[in-house]
Amino acid sequence: MSALLIIFAFVLTVTSTVVQFEKQEEYEGFLDMIDRENQKHDIIFDKSIYGTDRHGRIYVKCVEFNSTVSSRSRNIRCPMQRGSDAMPACLAIYDVVNDEIVQGCYSYQRELASQCTASPMCLMNIHKRKIGFCCCVGDRCNRKENVYYNGKTLENYLNDQENQLTF
Repeated sequence: MSALLIIFAFVLTVTSTVVQFEKQEEYEGFLDMIDRENQKHDIIFDKSIYGTDRHGRIYVKCVEFNSTVSSRSRNIRCPMQRGSDAMPACLAIYDVVNDEIVQGCYSYQRELASQCTASPMCLMNIHKRKIGFCCCVGDRCNRKENVYYNGKTLENYLNDQENQLTF
């Protein structure tokens, strides 16, 4: 009986050997790198804010618009650039003097996370040079109805400005 157990243990040992690849060490290194990248993304990227395309690239959806070029806006994906530490975000810029609006993609460093809010709203500050800027991280958070200035949406603020000029 003990001889049968020894043969059985030998068969289990032989059949449970791990398949080794020719360049096993490189393969293990590659798998470790993939695991580290996946863990990093799981910690940093909130799936309710960011999307992932079919190639695994992380992006945020933003509105792209430039009032000096076109009267039409479009939705775009703002991807995280491979090999970069910059995070994708949406932006809105308003030139008060020239009454021009630009919306699109923006990248910021992770260390400066307070620079862009993870919010459905973009809170604009107008600087001394009469240029407003805001950035946000969220699904099309830079739409005109989501950009706020002086407690109003930028869209309402611009409509009020037009109404004041026509009277």
